[in-house]
Amino acid sequence: MNSSKYTQGKRITSISEFDACESLWYKWNGKTTHRSVLMSLQYRTLLNLIKNGCIYTAEAPPRFKVGQYIIYHNGERYELGRIKSLLQNGAFVAYNEGDTGAMTAYELMHPLFNEYCIKETTLGGDFFENSEK
Repeated sequence: MNSSKYTQGKRITSISEFDACESLWYKWNGKTTHRSVLMSLQYRTLLNLIKNGCIYTAEAPPRFKVGQYIIYHNGERYELGRIKSLLQNGAFVAYNEGDTGAMTAYELMHPLFNEYCIKETTLGGDFFENSEK
């Protein structure tokens, strides 16, 4: 992922600066947060956070990489997936034995930290089998 598009540590001081900023990721309340989550806050809350200097631009979460297993929170269900490719606002993830990947937002993906326990899987069809040789 090209992090040069992100201005790390830049404090956002106005709504117009927030709107003009190309970054999709921000530091808020000590966590890296996607722009869409901040936009879903009530306008007054967002404005107060900006006025108080609580929002900073940040790099996209570095916790994801191609080939990594993730848990996808899909409403009431949880699904195991494997990342096929990364984009700025999400990743293409294989959730079945097929070769296609479904676009999944980063905020719905959770890293699987004990993935080393998975020795063999058919997730993603032959995509990972061929790329790991």
